Amino acid sequence: MALRSQWFHIEPGDYDGRPRGGVCPVTAGAILAGVWADGRPKRGNPEWGTEEEPSVEVEDFAACFDLCAQDLGTDEALAIVRVALSGSQEPARLSASNRLAS
Repeated sequence: MALRSQWFHIEPGDYDGRPRGGVCPVTAGAILAGVWADGRPKRGNPEWGTEEEPSVEVEDFAACFDLCAQDLGTDEALAIVRVALSGSQEPARLSASNRLAS
């Protein structure tokens, strides 16, 4: 929902770069879920992380998204995330699939 809403400027490199920058996809989802505030996960949501740092799963996703965006561009990385979230086995775009395979 966070990606479809287009309420967020999604970009790699920072969990929460607002007000001037964007947010990573996982931060957008956490904001909508009500578990993110002031640039970090809220207390009491261990699956998202602690107030000191995001969970390992969140950190892993963010790192993978950043690397993918660096290699393919943010739009391609977001397309891959959308496909993965949809449960589809189809590649996001032929160009992204070809670049990932090489």
